[in-house]
Amino acid sequence: MNIDQLDVNEKWKRKFEIFEKAGANKGYSNINYNGIEPKQRNLIMFNSLAFIFSPFYYFVKKMPEKALVLLGIGFLMVIILELFRFFTALTLPNIVYAIPLSALCGIFANYDFYRKKVHCEKMWKKFSVFSSLWAAILFCVIAFTITISSLYLLETSQSTKNITVISHTDLDDKALEQLMADPEINKFIFEDNQK
Repeated sequence: MNIDQLDVNEKWKRKFEIFEKAGANKGYSNINYNGIEPKQRNLIMFNSLAFIFSPFYYFVKKMPEKALVLLGIGFLMVIILELFRFFTALTLPNIVYAIPLSALCGIFANYDFYRKKVHCEKMWKKFSVFSSLWAAILFCVIAFTITISSLYLLETSQSTKNITVISHTDLDDKALEQLMADPEINKFIFEDNQK
C-alpha cells in the first residue's frame, strides 16, 4: 500500500516511511534500527502517549482486538506480581503493577499502528486466534476473572497465614484470661481438645 495515500497525518506518514526503510514490512524482529539515523530511530522506537494510556491508546487508534489482548495480558501480569509479593513478603509500590503493560504498549504502539494502516493487520501473527473481536473480549474477561479469583485466594491465604493455633490445654488459667482480654484476640484460634 502506498503510504502517501493513507488516511493519517504527515507525522504518521513519516514514521511509516521510517519503518519501511528499517525493514519493518518483514516483521518486528527484522527491523534494522542501525540502518536509520538516531533521530529517526527515537521517533519510532517509543510512544509516550501509549506508555501513559496503555491499552486505551490502542482503543483510540481503532485497534480493539490488540487492546483487549493487552488488557488481558496486563491482568495476568498482576497475578505474577502478586505471587511474587506473596512468596517474597515484599511490599510492591502500586506503580510496579502498571509499568510492565505500559512499557509493552509504549514500545509496540507505533509498530502496531504501522502494521494496521500499511498492512491491514488486526492481530499479531502469534496471537491470530484473537483476530475476532469476540475472541479478544472472551480472553480479556477470562483473564480478568482469573485475576480477581487469584487475588481473592491470595488475600484470604495471606490473612490466615498469620493465625497462631493454640490449644487452651497448653495455657494455665491466668495466661488464658490475659489472652482473652487481648483486643487482638482474632489472631488466635482456640481448639477445644476436650469433648
